[in-house]
Order: sequence, then C-alpha cells, then structure tokens
Amino acid sequence: MTAIKFAQGQCLINFLCSISKIQNISHSQLIRPREVE
Repeated sequence: MTAIKFAQGQCLINFLCSISKIQNISHSQLIRPREVE
C-alpha cells in the first residue's frame, strides 16, 4: 500500500510540474506576440 501511495504521489508531482511548465510556455507565447505588435 505504501509503495502504491508513493508512486501516486510521484505521479501527482510530475503531473503538477508538467502543468506548470505548460502554463509557463503558454503564458510566454501569449505575451510575446503582444510585445511584437
């Protein structure tokens, strides 16, 4: 049980990290065109 919970925790951390990276990329892409215009 503990191993499963640990694996789930790692998956959640990786999931949150990937979301934050995607949000950072999307924000940078949204800001750049506005600066160019």
